[in-house]
Amino acid sequence: MKKLKFITIICLALAVFTSCKKEEIKVTDGEPLALTVTPGEIVLNQGVSQKDALVFSWTSGTNGKTGNAISYYFEFDRAGNDFKGGYKNNIGSVTDRSLKLKHGALNAKLKELWPDLTDHYGELMEYEARVTATVAQNAAPQQVSPVIKFKVAIYENNFQQMFMIGPATLAKDSWNAKTAQVMQKDEEDPEGGFIYTGMLNAGEMKFLTTRDGFDEAFVKESENDDTKMVYMYKTGEKDGEAIYNVPDYKWNIPVPGEYVVKMNWKKLTCDITLLREAQYLYIAGSAAPSVQQMQLDYKYGVLKYEGVLKPGNYYFTDSSKSTDITYSYGKGASDDQMQKYDGDCGENKGWTVTNTAVYTLLANTIDNTLTITFSPIENVWICGDATPSGWWIDEEHTVKLKKVEDGVFLFSGKLTNGTLKFPLQLGDWFGLFIFAPSNGTVAKGETGMDIGSGHSGDDGDKKWSVTSGGDYNVTVDLNQLKVRFEEK
Repeated sequence: MKKLKFITIICLALAVFTSCKKEEIKVTDGEPLALTVTPGEIVLNQGVSQKDALVFSWTSGTNGKTGNAISYYFEFDRAGNDFKGGYKNNIGSVTDRSLKLKHGALNAKLKELWPDLTDHYGELMEYEARVTATVAQNAAPQQVSPVIKFKVAIYENNFQQMFMIGPATLAKDSWNAKTAQVMQKDEEDPEGGFIYTGMLNAGEMKFLTTRDGFDEAFVKESENDDTKMVYMYKTGEKDGEAIYNVPDYKWNIPVPGEYVVKMNWKKLTCDITLLREAQYLYIAGSAAPSVQQMQLDYKYGVLKYEGVLKPGNYYFTDSSKSTDITYSYGKGASDDQMQKYDGDCGENKGWTVTNTAVYTLLANTIDNTLTITFSPIENVWICGDATPSGWWIDEEHTVKLKKVEDGVFLFSGKLTNGTLKFPLQLGDWFGLFIFAPSNGTVAKGETGMDIGSGHSGDDGDKKWSVTSGGDYNVTVDLNQLKVRFEEK
């Protein structure tokens, strides 16, 4: 077994606040430099960690009628420390003279600057802040605002949820926080422990504390050390890109397989154990749109195919190349049983499809079973710059074909010079489409078709090309796997 242990340290960051909009300004005279904060005291709350806790604002100060830009330097420290330490931020020239502190980022920053605060959770502690204004080329005297006081009480982190995100997870959209892989609380490690048991792909991953975004996460402390991790939080933005307190070092899962992932955000430890490497299969045969790799399911040994199958036979192989097949699976004593063969058993030993339909196949290589579910294709749409739909695939814009009989659909209308294809579902460019047999196939007479996902890898995004615009009847025949273009 392969195990990775992680123990973290708290890392200092130079910024806690969202960045100001930087731009040179010219003040003809200005006003006395003054700093304010709203509110004057606050008890930080993890439940609203992504919301603003404190907002500092200040007046422009003066450039002595020189027309020179003014740069600002902000700092705060514990009360009575005379700004000998604490937080420092060389803000520069800005038009939006404010700094916004979020609950989560401020909480983490205060604990980093003053570790003794962890003995005073929930207690209001007093701080002092000031801002210094410097006129470009020292054209006017430097100004320092009067010191203001404010109070903040920090909280002890208590994460009730934890998620994994990245291509190593099985999420369809691997970097979408909304679909991040859920971890469960670890009953054997109840104080801060979370656990995930299941399949992982090869690739990167890290831990998120919420599905609301990437502002808080746990990452590796250093690029070359998998044994330690650190709490990462967003401190601001620059040129539209998020800035974090530490580098975004992710873990790399080396091989696909079944894993146990344990992490404890209190102890800041993690254990990743590879139980067994995954076995990949490919669906092949005349019923399959093409030879395609099956996807890992959430249970070890189970591989999934989800897509269209057409009339013909299908079976499973361990390689996409017929010359490299070392073993294969055909039908066993019944449709829900698999028989393993040495070498290529051929599609005649596989399963038979009589009508084109959307299939979900779950092949279990542990107990050699196959779960088969399918549903007929009831709807076909048309899209593309040659069609009235344009490049929309939604209810409002996309033209739906008329169902003539089971498996046969008709479009009757105007086509212009351009390209087209046929969605089998709306709202998902990763979903299923009817493609042309090859990209650029001329939309004239009878052609073949190919069926696959919108991002079908080597299959490509193959469209028909309309070269003679006009009024058309277009028949999509899923039973014969043909498309007929007839100009009226």
